[in-house]
Amino acid sequence: MNICKTIPAALFLALLAAAPVHDPHAHSLARPSARISAGAGPDSITCAVIGDYGDNSPAEASVAALVNNTIRPQFILTTGGNNALSHSFADYDLVVGQFYHQYLFPYIGIYGAGAASENNFFPAPGNQDWDGDNLAGFLNFFSLPGNERYYDFIRGPVRFFVVDSDPREPDETNYPSAQAFWLRKGLESSTSAFNIVIFHHPAFSSGTVNGPSSWMQWPFKLWGADAVISGDDHVYERLDFGGIPFFVVGASGQPLDSFATPLPQSILRYSADFGAMKISADASHLTFDVYSLAAGGSIIDSLTITPDQPQPDLIPPNRYWEFWDQGYYPGDGWNAPGYVEIKTWSASSTQIGYGDGDEITTAFYGPDPDNKYITTWFRREISIPDPSIYSSLRLAILCDDGAIAYINGIEVFRTNMPSGPVSINTLASSDVSGAQEATLYETLVNPCLLRAGANVVAAEVHQSSPSSPDLSFELVLSPSPLPPPPCLGACPADIAPPGGDHLVNIDDLTSVILAWNTTNNFALDINDDGIINIDDLTAIILSWGACN
Repeated sequence: MNICKTIPAALFLALLAAAPVHDPHAHSLARPSARISAGAGPDSITCAVIGDYGDNSPAEASVAALVNNTIRPQFILTTGGNNALSHSFADYDLVVGQFYHQYLFPYIGIYGAGAASENNFFPAPGNQDWDGDNLAGFLNFFSLPGNERYYDFIRGPVRFFVVDSDPREPDETNYPSAQAFWLRKGLESSTSAFNIVIFHHPAFSSGTVNGPSSWMQWPFKLWGADAVISGDDHVYERLDFGGIPFFVVGASGQPLDSFATPLPQSILRYSADFGAMKISADASHLTFDVYSLAAGGSIIDSLTITPDQPQPDLIPPNRYWEFWDQGYYPGDGWNAPGYVEIKTWSASSTQIGYGDGDEITTAFYGPDPDNKYITTWFRREISIPDPSIYSSLRLAILCDDGAIAYINGIEVFRTNMPSGPVSINTLASSDVSGAQEATLYETLVNPCLLRAGANVVAAEVHQSSPSSPDLSFELVLSPSPLPPPPCLGACPADIAPPGGDHLVNIDDLTSVILAWNTTNNFALDINDDGIINIDDLTAIILSWGACN
């Protein structure tokens, strides 16, 4: 990975005296899983990010000059704070069109020509845009993709996701919500080299005025984001949460704020002057340079993210699996190494199933189409010479209707299934239909379950009723850059009962829940409801109970 250090020594000394700054050196983050660049625009891009700028002040004019003459971006994004005046078209034109009309399309204001053929100005809505007229002025002035409140677009190697973080958003801002679901699916399906999420209210901030916005603390990295940029606090700050940068870019014109006691994750803070961010990207580098008006518009912070080469999937899609579709239990140990098959299983490529027409292999559901077999079993043996090379694993499963997945006989995931023991006649919790039939449900798995040599990955898929018209199965197992959950089925030191009394009790669970939620480790969110709770800890309780 490359480290980019661009702060001049003289400027750094001046800034250190003028503002509370910690660790001013540029950092580099490595992304262990690069994606293929796709989308509109050139192979490399340059854009600017401004925030909390729209008040027609001399400071806003100075930042606009910095953006237009020094950064010289191809397009501009904002973190909100677009209009601190009224919500009329004339005032939006005064605070946006006056300074940035050449990026707007279509532009019908009074300050000059707009962009020639496409819009190059992408604002995030903020509380000022919502105040008074429920975003009507914002929607009237700007022409944006999607529903214009939250949207995404691709330029070169970067896919940008602009989110509406205001609590008045009709599709809500909590996790889970319709908007959060949209972002998660967009990030997970992205094929761009880099993904950046932008919104107004900062998930994390050390600012005195607003500070952290807890409702926006979504698991961005888990979903595939490489950086998160916000505003609202009129300062610049860079933080690191879970291995990705969170930026606060809110000092582009409106009166400056200050800092409270810094959050532990805060890397650099600056509130001495106004400025803007420059983003430069190609397929192998994503660089954030932050400019201040101080000392003639110099760089005060720089961060470069360089993707590493990804490790190959342990089980890619469309691979051969053994499957048992005869309607009766295939025998103990079917999901573990050393299984002695009671009869010869079928074997073919995924998807395996029936009823949808997209299957590569058709499974048998029994002699009666109105009374189909409830359970179908799948297993695949893989050889892993050295499991220690994996720090974490991502298991993703497509199933219609419900499924339980195993590694070497240990359950690692269940989706749309009741809790507790299951039998061949246990029904899935609900019918899966529509877009859900093509959804990959996923979890993180600790690679401690792997062994050198032969390993078995297995799953059982259950129907929601004997008359269910279709069945689908696909499973992918791949390396993940995210921190792994505790190891299920074992007793490693990192999940020893915190009480130290060799008893698993409510005090131990309270400590663990707080720790997991604090570190944003959503991997154990079995119910996929955004909260790690007692229901999600059943497997851990059983694991500890077996060890103590």
